[in-house]
Order: sequence, then structure tokens, then C-alpha cells
Amino acid sequence: MIRFNLLRIAAFSTALFGAATLASAQQPTPDTVVATVDGKPVTITDLEQFKQGIPQAAQIPTSSIFDILVDRVVASRLLSGAGYAGGLEKSDEVKKQMAAIEQQLVARAEVERIVKEGATDAKVEAAYQTYLKETPVNDEVKASHILLDDEEKAKAVIAELKAGADFAETAKEKSIGPSGPNGGDLGFFQAEQMVKEFSDAAFALEVGAITETPVKSQFGWHVIKVTDKKVGTPPTKEEVRDQLEEKIGAELLQARLEELRAKAEIVRFNMDGTAKADPAPVAPPAETTEPAKTSEPAKPAQ
Repeated sequence: MIRFNLLRIAAFSTALFGAATLASAQQPTPDTVVATVDGKPVTITDLEQFKQGIPQAAQIPTSSIFDILVDRVVASRLLSGAGYAGGLEKSDEVKKQMAAIEQQLVARAEVERIVKEGATDAKVEAAYQTYLKETPVNDEVKASHILLDDEEKAKAVIAELKAGADFAETAKEKSIGPSGPNGGDLGFFQAEQMVKEFSDAAFALEVGAITETPVKSQFGWHVIKVTDKKVGTPPTKEEVRDQLEEKIGAELLQARLEELRAKAEIVRFNMDGTAKADPAPVAPPAETTEPAKTSEPAKPAQ
């Protein structure tokens, strides 16, 4: 198959010669002609459309497999030309496949129309405001710590630091945690990324401050120093526009499908073509003439 071999050839040629590049120094446009077959142009758009029909190659840059794509599109043009000359486009099998492809393309165009017309600026703005309400913005803290296995050792370290000892050097010397060789630096983190005891203590400190007493966690005793803080800021509307439009589009599409289903007569069958049995109706709960019993109030403890 041409499409299967395309990936093999691309990988082989890239390994031997490196990624192929366009001969032109200028950035090509979609209408740039890269070949002609019997006088009919092959453009960059033709290459892109051919590549999109190969899922495994869709993410490969066109420039990396440019010559291979041109060869394959030219081959396709030659073969289709021979097929038309033989009248194959009139065969029942080709007509059947063309009808199926046309149906898929029309359905895709309808989806694009629904999203384009429905995802208005007003809807995007409303979705953005909902996003801001539902998506918390978390502050971050940058901290270093010295981890010890004994509270008294931790208290002694705090005393050393108050007397002027360097925090990073003390961490390298005494911390039993994996960050010790790095001076105890943990980088920036959000509250939920650390155990609660550690986060509570770190986020309560001002920049440059050190915990007055050791902080106990499941890992041992921590001496914490906050070195920086960042106030969380939400993304702009433009930064999440694609995400918002995708969500709006999905909702609009679902609504449109429900509308179409309500108007259409749809009959479904089993895989063998036999009729599907109607699901058994759910029986309503049995009625009773007795009032519902209420539980007695709990008695106070004696």
C-alpha cells in the first residue's frame, strides 16, 4: 500500500540523509505549485490533504517528507488518470465508496457550520466567566527545607540558623531528604502538592522567613525557609479560547443531534439483522395505604 510504505520510506530517508527541506528559500503558500502532471498543478494544499489521509504521518512536518509526498501525489494522479481512462469511476464499487466519502464530508461540514455559527463572542465570553468561577487559581510558594529524623536535632538547626548559619550549606550538611545536596531547594509548588502539615507551615511564612519551630510530617521534622512567592493569575480568554470553543461546540453539537433525533424515525437492529427487542418497561413502585413509619428520635446518652 502506498500509504503504509510512505512512513517506512520517510523514516529510512530521514535516518540516512536527515530531514528533507523545501528547495525554495521562501515560505510556500497553500497555492504554491510543487509539480505538474500532464499540465495539471500539484500544490502544497494537495500535499497536506494527502498527508492528512495518513493518520500516522499527520503530525510529521511536510518539509521532512516533502519529496516523498510529491512522489506519492504524482503517483496517485497517474493511477487515477489511468482509472478514469478505463471508466472505473462509473463502477458500482467506486460509486458506493464515493457516496460514503461524500456523506462523511457533508457531515463534517455540518459540524463545522454548527460550531462556527454557534460559538459567538458572547458565548465564548460567558464560557470564559464560567471557567474562571469553576477553575481555582492557586498561589505558589518557593521553599527550601532541612529534613531531620529527630525534633531536638531540628530545634538545634533552627538555633544555628538564627545565629547566622547559612541555610543552604546547613541543608547540604545535615538534611536527610533528597533535596539536601541542592541546599534543600524544593522549587515552586502549590499547596496541594505537599503534605498538609508542610504546606500549611510554608504558605504561612513570609518570604525570607524560617519556621520558628520544627514542622512534623510523616517524613520527619522539617525546618522550612520560604524564598519566593507567586500569586496565581488566571489564563486570559485568548489563551483558553480553543478549549472554550471546543466545549461550546460539543454542547451545540449534542443539542443539534438531539433535535435531529427527535424529528427522525430511527430503527435499530442487532448485528445479525434481527429486530431489537424493546426493553421491558420499569414497573412503578407499589402504592400502600399505610403511612410511612418514622424512626423514633435518638435518645440522649445516659
